[in-house]
Amino acid sequence: MPGQPVLEWRIMRVKDVKKVVLAYSGGLDTSVILKWLQTTYQCEVVTFTADLGQGEELGPARDKALLLGIKPENIFIDDLREEFVRDFVFPMFRMNALYEGQYLLGTSIARPLIAKRQIEIAEMVGADAVSHGATGKGNDQVRFEIGYYSLKPEVKVIAPWREWDLTSRTALIAFAEQNQIPIAKDKRGEAPFSVDANLLHSSSEGKILEEPWDAPDEMVWQRTIRPEDAPDTPTEITVEFERGDAVGINGERLSPASLLTKLNALGRANGIGRLQHPHLPPAQCQTACDRQAHHPSTYDDGVDELALNEIGTVTFVVAQPLPVDPYAVNRTLGSFIVIDEVSNATVGAGMITVDTL
Repeated sequence: MPGQPVLEWRIMRVKDVKKVVLAYSGGLDTSVILKWLQTTYQCEVVTFTADLGQGEELGPARDKALLLGIKPENIFIDDLREEFVRDFVFPMFRMNALYEGQYLLGTSIARPLIAKRQIEIAEMVGADAVSHGATGKGNDQVRFEIGYYSLKPEVKVIAPWREWDLTSRTALIAFAEQNQIPIAKDKRGEAPFSVDANLLHSSSEGKILEEPWDAPDEMVWQRTIRPEDAPDTPTEITVEFERGDAVGINGERLSPASLLTKLNALGRANGIGRLQHPHLPPAQCQTACDRQAHHPSTYDDGVDELALNEIGTVTFVVAQPLPVDPYAVNRTLGSFIVIDEVSNATVGAGMITVDTL
């Protein structure tokens, strides 16, 4: 409108970077970013790879970093699984946190921990900058950068996807070839959908999943068997709680990460944990198939309330659901009873359901 100030968005390239800590997976994108940082900023690069239970071998990330000229002392591969579950996942469970009341936080809950460790490493090695591989159009860039600035306000943040002209997979591959960056054969073509995974979840979205009318292909479900292939007899799972957190399964005390790993295995064997969540952003309709952690109490507010107020044991009888109806609003997974540890009396009961849309 006449008389109104004109607002411009300008990409300001960070200047005078001496050393940068890069969140590094060893994949195509972050390997290209590593080399791009070296050539564009002429700075020393430190790589940080987090083991969050994503189920991938992390040794290749070290090997590729070495191949690209990173000094051994500048390669950090840290096992953060226990801290992830104890300090991030369990508090999220206690508050029953969902984005906009329905969207699971499997991806987003891991970003603050990655950012925290990046800043810790930056302090250790004397780095003045950090870098991530999030695109310039999504929420991940915000999650990372709010974490960085909250812990080290003066840190410089390099977000390559907001700066460079490598705006397609073809351009990334061409850059990799020009700079002798190894590319796995299965990474040369366009992936049918994108995947993010950690100990809490595996979620897939985009491309072949963008048509909400089409049921997702079976290959999307990477951590669960088909409900039709699950056992025909119920599996009984007893989860022990203390101060609102699960501490044991079937009488066995477990660490947070070990407990979640075991619940994941039980969920996989019983065909539990498949969810479809449709997105409706302005320009597209996208279906994300998110497999949240198989922590049955997260599906029922009644269990949360009892677990937060009492130290007790929750026994779940996991019923096998019927074949998945992609248009069903919810499915009953089974029933639960809450047992007082002192009197051994049943103090609560209910049904476990999962909203699928």
